[in-house]
Amino acid sequence: MNKFPHLPTLALLFLSFFATAQVVEVDKTAYKRMERDLFFLSSDSLKGRLPGTLEADVARDFIVNRMFEYGLEPLGVKDYLQSFPVPEYAVVNYDMTGMLLGKKMLKGHVDFYPVAYSSNGDVTGKTIYIGYGIVNTEGTYDDYQGKNVEGNIVVMNVSAPDGVHPHSAYAAYHSLSERITLAKNKGASAV
Repeated sequence: MNKFPHLPTLALLFLSFFATAQVVEVDKTAYKRMERDLFFLSSDSLKGRLPGTLEADVARDFIVNRMFEYGLEPLGVKDYLQSFPVPEYAVVNYDMTGMLLGKKMLKGHVDFYPVAYSSNGDVTGKTIYIGYGIVNTEGTYDDYQGKNVEGNIVVMNVSAPDGVHPHSAYAAYHSLSERITLAKNKGASAV
């Protein structure tokens, strides 16, 4: 028979006084502050924050100021900023943009999508579908295999065989400009 039946309970109670838990203060205003910031950054007044615009500069400065206010350590090349290439943005006048396929007039942004690499001009020729327009360096994937695109109009899917995502086996080939350049180098008259 145990002479001290309550000893384990007392020991546990005694030890609990010495155990400490970390108390984390929850900033209950953070939700509202983040909401205000997101509403500002996505507001109509910033007009989409297109690269190279005054509105993009306003958004950049706003974010830099927030990082400074929160005491984040700058890790950019110049304070909080770091340069990176941004593809050109194509402004398309869809009233003046069209594509005639046989006798059918296709509508821009409905049947086809001009990209920043598009140019003005007339092209006539046979269309050849080349899948994703990818040829991998290992030689195990080639959308051009058995297809002669020289002098023809190339039609390509702008996605990738397994989708466009960071873990894609084709991530190195996601660049649309490189795929268009490849088609051009293979002699395509248009993409």
